[in-house]
Amino acid sequence: MRRLDKPIIAVAVYECDKAFGGPEEGGWWYDTGVLCIGKQFPLPVFVRGEKEARTKAEYMKKHIEFRKLNEGRYEPGSVLCEGYYEVRTFEGELPKYFPETKPRYE
Repeated sequence: MRRLDKPIIAVAVYECDKAFGGPEEGGWWYDTGVLCIGKQFPLPVFVRGEKEARTKAEYMKKHIEFRKLNEGRYEPGSVLCEGYYEVRTFEGELPKYFPETKPRYE
């Protein structure tokens, strides 16, 4: 039986990268992502609880041809990256992109 007190979690495919945050401490970077919608991507799903979210994320990773989609692309850790497809989870509302505002160095 599902418990209604579990959080709603969105699971979806994002094109991820890193963006330069600023020159502080020799330079710092932050994660970015844009929601992928289209016939080659599954629709986002909403589930209750982290366990079900992990299961759905693993299912998506298995059934989407990430190797083919990411062929020739550099991973987000590379300065040559121009986007890399990943499955991401978010509690609550599904963002069209992340982060919504550029983080600040503190």
